[in-house]
Amino acid sequence: MTMLKLKLPIERSCLFCTHFNFDMGSPGYSEYTPGTDARFQCYKEHWEMENFSDDVNKFAQNIAKAETCKDFEPHK
Repeated sequence: MTMLKLKLPIERSCLFCTHFNFDMGSPGYSEYTPGTDARFQCYKEHWEMENFSDDVNKFAQNIAKAETCKDFEPHK
């Protein structure tokens, strides 16, 4: 697996945007309520991914999209 090369420091990242959402998921309680995986997403629908179904390179590419995103709004 090739790691994504990012220039550091990252000036803008989705992690610091008001539209970034991280849902920790929930545990399963029984076979009828299996719980949910963790989920990361942009509320402006630029990207979305789920834990265990996507890799770290895809996550790095997604959060780096803030560098050129027209909807980026830093937390205040």
